[in-house]
Amino acid sequence: MKNQQAFSLLELSIVITVIAFITSSIYVTKHLNKTSQLNKVILEVTNYHSYMDVFKIKFDYYAGDFPDAGAMWGNDCNGSSSGSDNCSGDGDGIIDATDPPAENSVSWQHLIRSNILLDVDSFAGSVWQDNVPASALNNTSIYLYESKTKGVTVSLRSRADWFNAISHRNAYRIDSKIDDGVLDAGNVFGECNGSITTYDLTAADIPKCGLKFY
Repeated sequence: MKNQQAFSLLELSIVITVIAFITSSIYVTKHLNKTSQLNKVILEVTNYHSYMDVFKIKFDYYAGDFPDAGAMWGNDCNGSSSGSDNCSGDGDGIIDATDPPAENSVSWQHLIRSNILLDVDSFAGSVWQDNVPASALNNTSIYLYESKTKGVTVSLRSRADWFNAISHRNAYRIDSKIDDGVLDAGNVFGECNGSITTYDLTAADIPKCGLKFY
């Protein structure tokens, strides 16, 4: 009877050890997957900035702002078939979200039609926000080119708004890796709310921020 009881305790110990090992493995796998996604975000940002620099060297304007795009590639960059020029920018040196057409939308088509960017993994839909690439981070995050007088800004956002694309902690991890880790300074800015000026590293790990890369 004593030997039977000892054997049962040994079995229980083995089961507990196996469960602990599996739980730990799941956590490590999730952490590695998240780290891989964040690294892909950094690579994407670097690539998109490089593509825009190449376009500027080739055409003297940034993609989206290029005023001769309609003459070169036709007047319907985003498939609206309105008959007017929906491809050319205004050439003012700013990639604007409000000019007709929205320059930060047609910038992707300029990059593709110039063969600098082969394609984008875009969302399926009918509004201009669907014609921008999905982020590697998750299917609810996208990159947009925003207005900026001193160059190109690449923004990581949710499709719905500026926020809810990345958690405070993961935004801080990216900011710290390639910049200064400060939300409202440097070349990486967190967009977590108009009144928030520091990353909240105690917040739950849910998407609450966007990121802007200068």
